[in-house]
Amino acid sequence: MTTKEFMINHKQHSDCIDADQQFAIFQQEMENGLKGETSSLPMIPTYLEPSSQMRINEKKILLDAGGTNFRSAVGWFDEQGQAEIRHLSKSGMLTERVSKDAFYDYIAKQIVPLAEEGGDIGYCFSYNVAMDNTIDGTLVAMSKELDNEALIGTKVGAETLNALKKYNDTPRKICILNDTVATLMGGMAYHIDENYSSKLGFIFGTGTNICYVEKTSKIQKLSDGKTEEMIINCETANYNKLPQGDFDKIVMANTADPTRSPLEKMTSGKYLSDLAFEVLFAASREGLFTGVTNIQPFETRDISDFLMDNNNKLYRMFKKTADRTIAKELLNIIIDRSAKISAISLAAIAMYGHDGSENPVAIVCEGTTFHRLTGYKAKLCAYLDEIFGKHNVSYKLIQDGQELNLVGSLLATFSL
Repeated sequence: MTTKEFMINHKQHSDCIDADQQFAIFQQEMENGLKGETSSLPMIPTYLEPSSQMRINEKKILLDAGGTNFRSAVGWFDEQGQAEIRHLSKSGMLTERVSKDAFYDYIAKQIVPLAEEGGDIGYCFSYNVAMDNTIDGTLVAMSKELDNEALIGTKVGAETLNALKKYNDTPRKICILNDTVATLMGGMAYHIDENYSSKLGFIFGTGTNICYVEKTSKIQKLSDGKTEEMIINCETANYNKLPQGDFDKIVMANTADPTRSPLEKMTSGKYLSDLAFEVLFAASREGLFTGVTNIQPFETRDISDFLMDNNNKLYRMFKKTADRTIAKELLNIIIDRSAKISAISLAAIAMYGHDGSENPVAIVCEGTTFHRLTGYKAKLCAYLDEIFGKHNVSYKLIQDGQELNLVGSLLATFSL
């Protein structure tokens, strides 16, 4: 049996996903979400324009709560319109289950050293929140295997400011935005004079998500939009219309909530190593390898090292060169399918928000897995070339610019 036959038999190959079919289904889920109808895509209005009017030399406090780290800094735009980020500090994200008060007190303590330096707060919060027109949001769900029920239903910005009053009573406002939204806004700050037919922010790291710019008139569920355009946080991790393979189901069953974020668990950095482990373990059990193997858990970064022929823990699980070749083929198939799913999602969103012009689509990209997973970027571009080519649309991956999340959070504060 070839590696392709093995993966097709288990419904884990790219060929098991019909790109045209999924493109259409994805766009229908988008439309349902914008109408407020049942959909696996929440299509969350952010009440943020794609490019807020920046102001010069106004110092803001910037926060970035990710899947692993919590970062804080002070930022402003100088006379040349360049972002200045200072006093950047990194600590661990509070991952254990604690009370609501303990969680927000932890966040407040990260702000305290900056409280006299900056005024209003731009808070990049990488979890699912329901936004309102105050640019604050109510936490709907955690993700990336961070699960704290005590936080669900809390108003992230208001609770943060309330906790901060214990240490500093300076009046200030706060703006909450998703990391994908911050990435898009940060990327556009570096490309402010360029014209695009559609603008997307794409996170592919521990988790994955996409946002884009939509005409407010098309957001039928929205009754209080005040701008012509608005960034929509799609929360694409939740998309549940993809055909799942045998190993997808195993990985999902072993997560904290097996019903949550199916697309993310089929594609992103947090779960790719789990998926790869299940694939290699089953391949060994079913006799694809010719020699002795010792399949043990590993990290996604080990996949990249192994594919580059580094003598790491994954490399040493196989005694024979031929078996390492088979393992590489299987891992490349996993990465290829992940790239195909990302490309379908990106293209469907881009074409839904397309303005009909001949300008290219802008995709602002961020995430450790995007930048470091061996072969992923090339496979993603190959699928984007194919799908966009059918629509005679060009695209540009924007990967430059420093500290996109923090710069985007800075820009967002001017909407307060």
